[in-house]
Amino acid sequence: MGPQSTAVGLLVMAAGLGTSTLVAQRSPDSADAVLADHLDRVFRSADAAG
Repeated sequence: MGPQSTAVGLLVMAAGLGTSTLVAQRSPDSADAVLADHLDRVFRSADAAG
């Protein structure tokens, strides 16, 4: 997946997490943990690539 696709995917995920937090489907801490996990994966991949 290229950088642009990765950025779009993270934006969409963050919007979905925000919505699910607003309607009380998920706690803010849970949303933060999910987003942090995905960002860690993106940056680990970027570090491994070069």
